[in-house]
Amino acid sequence: MLSPDIDVNTTTPLDFVWLLFPTSLLSLLVVWTNGYAVWKQAQPGQMPDTTWGETTEAEMRAFLGINVMMGIVQLPDSRLYWSSNPLLRREGIARTMTCSRVHNLVQYFHAADRAAKPARGHPAYDRLFKVRPVIDVIGETCCDVYHLSREASIDEAMIAFTGRLSIIQYMLKKPIKRGIKVWVMCDANTAFMSRFEFYLGRQND
Repeated sequence: MLSPDIDVNTTTPLDFVWLLFPTSLLSLLVVWTNGYAVWKQAQPGQMPDTTWGETTEAEMRAFLGINVMMGIVQLPDSRLYWSSNPLLRREGIARTMTCSRVHNLVQYFHAADRAAKPARGHPAYDRLFKVRPVIDVIGETCCDVYHLSREASIDEAMIAFTGRLSIIQYMLKKPIKRGIKVWVMCDANTAFMSRFEFYLGRQND
């Protein structure tokens, strides 16, 4: 069941988004993205990027929304969302942010503190370091906003993915044969996912 602090009669779909993806995480994405842009341009031989300007929480919110929309309405080239051809142009995206600014943010976007990354081979090295803060926060909010009923199910799930990634699994007999395997615990009555853990390959145990 949902936390008693949540009123389903007044809560909007966007409110539910911010329950699982809190604005505190949005603030960290801004800090990490701006920090990486500064670090990147300070590297030896790197020319200053005159097109870059620090991002803000409002802009980061819009940027994430644009990425969601691009996932829903997929075009073969990202520049087509700003096309002068009305059959291709997505007016909502084009009015929200310019094409050059979106690509600028894509270039520097970071979802973790680059300076805190453990070296490969270090005991604390994490294959998912670049997205671990997002995984951890969403994992916590999934537990906080919904309390499981007595019946719960634990099973593996596959996220379809065919790109290059070290944790990709190939399972011939599964409906989704290639992708990212995740262990999940869900409410057996509502299918709400309360906990999840990405399978990173055979561990010490």
